[in-house]
Amino acid sequence: MVNDITMENMQPGGMPEDDDMHVVMFYGATCGPCKATMPHYEATSEFFEERGARIKFHRIDAWDPSEQAEYAREVWEIKGVPNFKAFFRSQVIEEKQGGGREENLRKFVHEAIDNVYKTFGEKI
Repeated sequence: MVNDITMENMQPGGMPEDDDMHVVMFYGATCGPCKATMPHYEATSEFFEERGARIKFHRIDAWDPSEQAEYAREVWEIKGVPNFKAFFRSQVIEEKQGGGREENLRKFVHEAIDNVYKTFGEKI
């Protein structure tokens, strides 16, 4: 399941410092590539959920409202959407610019999982 969040949900350092990995899709509600990618992102979320992975999937509108767009640009350096960031213990561990099909998004998440293991020695 993909959760809608706002900038108020994101801590200054990133996502919560828990033992889950958090994947965030920064999107624009009227962005064509974002609309095309969203079903693939949701399917990717379901894929990992069905396997019991400790991953939470979120999305945040990086265009609207204007304060949130400014926050996305200044704090998260979002220059275009769709944009994906994977967090573990509040740290960005993997990033992806641009949309994609489910296979590409799964690859991105697998790379993030590998980075968590290499950096923290933990399995997700």
